[in-house]
Amino acid sequence: GATPLHMTVSSSKEPVENRIECARMLVAAGADTDLPDHGYGSRTGRTPLDVLEDDVENGIVGDDDDNTKSFRLVLSGGGGAAAERSAIFDLVDNVDVDGIRTMLSNRGDGSGVDDNATANLSERDNATGLTPLQYALEKLLSLDVAGTADQTQEGLVSILLSMLRNGADPNAELKRRRKRRDHEMQADDGSDMPLHTVCLALSLAYSSSSDSSQSLERVASAMVKEGGARPGQPTILLLHD
Repeated sequence: GATPLHMTVSSSKEPVENRIECARMLVAAGADTDLPDHGYGSRTGRTPLDVLEDDVENGIVGDDDDNTKSFRLVLSGGGGAAAERSAIFDLVDNVDVDGIRTMLSNRGDGSGVDDNATANLSERDNATGLTPLQYALEKLLSLDVAGTADQTQEGLVSILLSMLRNGADPNAELKRRRKRRDHEMQADDGSDMPLHTVCLALSLAYSSSSDSSQSLERVASAMVKEGGARPGQPTILLLHD
């Protein structure tokens, strides 16, 4: 069955603002946003956020619609509309390499343990539910990795490397799963994790003889050596090809 939160998200009742407020109240009362459904609708094992993203993919709601963004905010733990977005995501949006380095180099208590870096790198973006590492990687892979490397691409690579050197976790759970065809892969096979997506982009860069390949190699290497990324079976098969 489905939880009240699943039902609130999937309902078609108007106005949508009332359903968003209902979802906000449920979350505030302790509703588990990560609890999967069981046999609800045509698919099973989906969180409320998965249900929302399926509606986006199927064209039922708009990806950039204000109500969709509000639902994402609530379901990813962002709370009310007044919740502030962590500054680290704005730095990524602006490809501010120096700003990222400064933020991650500020020590919390002077003990040598970078408390501020750990806290900042554990944040989740209100709208997407992604960590800073996942968010920066999505921006990098939205560029033409098969083309010529440019300043924006190199800046995002530098940001990713700085995050990994300061403790970003490439194995962190994805609160918003990438879209997948159910018959192609299982839900937890690692095919939507950062290391696999970088390896896919690297494969494309190799096939097109792009000079982006060297930058992507650095990111993949840092994920494994510094971040401790664990390759899933699809990644292992990809690397063997």
